[in-house]
Amino acid sequence: MGKYVSWIEYRGQRILYSDYSGLKGAAYESAVDETLAALLKIPDGTTAPSITNIKGTAMSSATAAKGRQIDALVKKKKLRGPTVVVGASALAGSVISLMQADIHVAKTLGEAKEWIVNNPS
Repeated sequence: MGKYVSWIEYRGQRILYSDYSGLKGAAYESAVDETLAALLKIPDGTTAPSITNIKGTAMSSATAAKGRQIDALVKKKKLRGPTVVVGASALAGSVISLMQADIHVAKTLGEAKEWIVNNPS
């Protein structure tokens, strides 16, 4: 699909996987653009579970703005989750959980996959 975004299958569940691990600056923004392009291809109102790996990334105002673009597109298209973030620091995980109640934070990709199959939307 792309360099940073792919569909993975786990226990019969198709999951949109965005791997931003280790990215910073323009590379991070480019990866988010790939996610936006993938989301545009999903039919409106669809259940589209997703996992985003942010381990070792560096956030900036530009990457935060890209994140808001994803959030706005998901809402506009009325896409349903579940959505899981992997690799967040303890502080970032707490902030994500407080600000985005519909996003689950997992420590590993395996844990994220299990959470998705056990918590369908």
